[in-house]
Amino acid sequence: CDIEAGHGVIALQGRGNIVGGRVKAGRLIRVRNLGNDSEVATEVLLEAKNPQIKQLMAEIVEHRKALTQLVRTTGQDFSERRVKAAGGEAGSALKELAKEKNRLESLFRVKQKKVERLRKADRALGGAKIEVLDTIYPGVTLRISGKPFVVDHPMRNVTFMIEPSLDEIVHVQK
Repeated sequence: CDIEAGHGVIALQGRGNIVGGRVKAGRLIRVRNLGNDSEVATEVLLEAKNPQIKQLMAEIVEHRKALTQLVRTTGQDFSERRVKAAGGEAGSALKELAKEKNRLESLFRVKQKKVERLRKADRALGGAKIEVLDTIYPGVTLRISGKPFVVDHPMRNVTFMIEPSLDEIVHVQK
């Protein structure tokens, strides 16, 4: 069974087991049991990056390119005074270009603010982690932000996370 979620996977209802297949999430995986004593291959991945931020950043880059292209192509000053001075069709065209420039600038600002809010929320949540409330078994491979950890013996009531100073996955038993 393969499971993919943007932010997190929480499997606590019923048995709360994830056995076999691949589970992928952004920041959190919380389960009762991971794998089983038959050592069924189970892969657990945390990207630890908010996919919304990545998407918004790509959109911001596109808006910035469009805005730069607009200004570069026209080489125009879009001030009200300039539009009035141009008059007629040229003034109308400048007015339309000014509206497009304002629209792009507004979208750019709105998306930048969303990215700032998402980053602040991510910081408040802390780092990515995998919480196993009962047992994690051999046969489970963890990967947090690309860093691997292979479970070679059963562990109970344990949390896995990246230790920034070591740049590797550590586990803390409660």
